[in-house]
Amino acid sequence: MNAEQKELYYKKIQKLEDTFENERDQIGCFLQENILAKLSDVKEIANIQVHCASQRHRLSDKISNLRTKIRKHNEKVGMDRKMMYFKYKTEYNVRLNDPEIHKHIDADLEPNTNFKIVLENQIDYYRRTIEGIDKIGFAVKYLIESQRFLNGGY
Repeated sequence: MNAEQKELYYKKIQKLEDTFENERDQIGCFLQENILAKLSDVKEIANIQVHCASQRHRLSDKISNLRTKIRKHNEKVGMDRKMMYFKYKTEYNVRLNDPEIHKHIDADLEPNTNFKIVLENQIDYYRRTIEGIDKIGFAVKYLIESQRFLNGGY
């Protein structure tokens, strides 16, 4: 990968990071407005549960989509590694041993590795958000139980 290609790849990665950052902000605002801010109101429990379920489903779908992108990306990187290994073994001006070849390949494919890391970080964010949504489900359960207790339902 030459310097121009690396620069383009880094710009692509930066754009992807910016997109994910905007999406994280949107998800945070949605959770704050539609779920967390309404937790104190018992009358909103049904809406909170609907929002939790829909947001959880959306995030699960996004995880699946990013996993698919990572799988396709790994296939491409594997093919690139194979071609680069052949290039360094046969066409390179200096004779290299296998560890040196792998270091050269890793350096050439560093932008690809960074791309994968960005996707995995976003998947981690989705998972942690889903865990938070699941915990909100327990908060709703305790809110219902405390309201039932205050109304003399026990």
